[in-house]
Amino acid sequence: MPVMDGMEAARRIGAEAGDFRTPLIFLTAITDQQTMIDGLDLGDDFIQKPIDLAILRAKLRAFIRLVQSQRQLREQGQRIERLNEGMRRESEIGAHVLERVLAHTELPDGRDLQYRVVPSAVFSGDMVLARRTPAGRLHLLLADAVGHGLPAAINILPLFFPFDGMSRKGCTLATVARELNRRVRDLLPIDRFVAATLVSVDTASGVFEI
Repeated sequence: MPVMDGMEAARRIGAEAGDFRTPLIFLTAITDQQTMIDGLDLGDDFIQKPIDLAILRAKLRAFIRLVQSQRQLREQGQRIERLNEGMRRESEIGAHVLERVLAHTELPDGRDLQYRVVPSAVFSGDMVLARRTPAGRLHLLLADAVGHGLPAAINILPLFFPFDGMSRKGCTLATVARELNRRVRDLLPIDRFVAATLVSVDTASGVFEI
């Protein structure tokens, strides 16, 4: 090695290897302990000269297994990154749909109702919907879908449109409840359900129906 010694070559190889270590074997006649210690900090193994070809082949096979494992880890990491990117995009689409749906709900005056929903993740299976009837009653739906995250949020979507439409028409809570039950039964998988509370508030008379 007329240009540089093995130690410098190992340093440069290690610097260019990036995140995945390049296996290095020093083939040397040096027996100095400190030199060997320094070399092992840069490489992976020493083979003393004269070289035993059987040992060299065995060490090379071990290093090939190491490189293959690194390649598999790199490929798995890339697959995980692609999956995460797909989940992120799906979450963005789900958030967009939910925001568009909820944009049509009525936000009651703060004197009538104050509430706060804090999801543990980006999405929540908890939702508060409100709509006034033609007679001025305030209909509220407090819904809690089984599960967490986006699947739970999606479970609530079938309830929004019948609740909103029937409240606009002035339907009674009992009629709304029957229709919501039918939608859940017809649209959701058998192991999915939504716990819900329906409330009708007549602020003029001070009468609540739950």
